[in-house]
Amino acid sequence: MKRFASIVVIIAMFAILFAVGTVNAAPDRIIDSKVQTATVAKDKTGAEYVRLIVEDKRSLNGLEYTASVPAMCFGTVVDQAKPIRAGQTAKLVVSESEFQGKKSYTVLHIVEVK
Repeated sequence: MKRFASIVVIIAMFAILFAVGTVNAAPDRIIDSKVQTATVAKDKTGAEYVRLIVEDKRSLNGLEYTASVPAMCFGTVVDQAKPIRAGQTAKLVVSESEFQGKKSYTVLHIVEVK
């Protein structure tokens, strides 16, 4: 009987962890934004990454404004992102995340740069 109860508890814990993990997952989306800055840098392991600051149109109480949001490029996307310059418009497939109330993007694919 104790073994059965412990199995039920373990299954319940996995179900809760799975539910919490899937609730926070945001779907990928496409953005078409003007690039304000593009910076190529290296992380502490020496791997290159590209940080794009893109414009994000928002509205608050009927007031529309533009905010700056970082879009980070890692791995295979770095080589595609290196030629991007400030002032260009980029169409990007991104994964959105939020940390301490601030939005950021991770670039998954570069569709087009104008």
